[in-house]
Formats: sequence, structure tokens, C-alpha cells
Amino acid sequence: MDALVKQGVHFLNESASLCVFCKSQQEYVNHLFSSCKFSYALWQLIYNWLNISLPLPLVPIHHFSSFLGLMKNRKCWKLWSVI
Repeated sequence: MDALVKQGVHFLNESASLCVFCKSQQEYVNHLFSSCKFSYALWQLIYNWLNISLPLPLVPIHHFSSFLGLMKNRKCWKLWSVI
């Protein structure tokens, strides 16, 4: 939604630009991928599944790049690349 607003798209009401998952904050990239309660819980499930126990970075590109060296084998690397 943030990208649409930056492109000049106007919504009929303020709630249209809220996060599609939690409906409590504006849908910005950092919120959508890090601070939204729904996405945070989902990342925690993924971390548990991949056996990763580190804090979730707040900036999406840091999130991706900080875990590249943690993959223990080729299978985990492929899974992380897909995720």
C-alpha cells in the first residue's frame, strides 16, 4: 500500500491502506515483513522449522542477508532462498 500511495494512488477511506493482516497500522514494507503481529508469528514458525534462533531484523534486506551464512546445508539454503 505504501508503494501505491507514493505513486499517487488515493483510497476512498483511510482503512484501505491498513495492513492486510492485522488492520492496525499502515501497510509499509517494514511493518508488513517485520513488525506486524501476523508476519512476526509466521517468521517465528519458519525460524523454528529451520532451527534458527536469532532475533528478527527490522529491515527486510537485513533480514534476508543476515541469515545467508547460517544455513547448515544445501537443503536449508534452498528453503531459505525460496522463503
